Amino acid sequence: MDQNKKGVQNWVGFSFYITTDFFVQALMSQVVPLPTRAPVYRKERLSGMYSPHSYYLSLWLAMNLILVAYPILVSLFTFYFIGFEDDSISNLIQYMLTAVLTCLAGSNFGFMWGAMFTNEHQATISALLYISISSLGAG
Repeated sequence: MDQNKKGVQNWVGFSFYITTDFFVQALMSQVVPLPTRAPVYRKERLSGMYSPHSYYLSLWLAMNLILVAYPILVSLFTFYFIGFEDDSISNLIQYMLTAVLTCLAGSNFGFMWGAMFTNEHQATISALLYISISSLGAG
């Protein structure tokens, strides 16, 4: 019984760690670029080069296409080494989909967080504060 309880605790800890890794890397990748590009965006917006919708949609799409590669690669490399009892392709796809959705949630949250700030230092520090508080409450 004690060994089974320890195994469950290990899996819960691993799940917390891996989802936090995917969420945080995507969040921090999105927080920094938006405030740093804000001065250029304002100049280009005033000159009428594009609408805010097209700018933010294209930036969001380009960043998410790049960020999704990380959880896919990590899932492919770690799935068989973890030692799941059922290591079928359907479980690999579910594992990968969970990782990708967690990454997209972090990316979207980081995109929103970065759009709220005009200074990348403030955005980064406040995002780290949020991560610390949410991790303390979750773990």
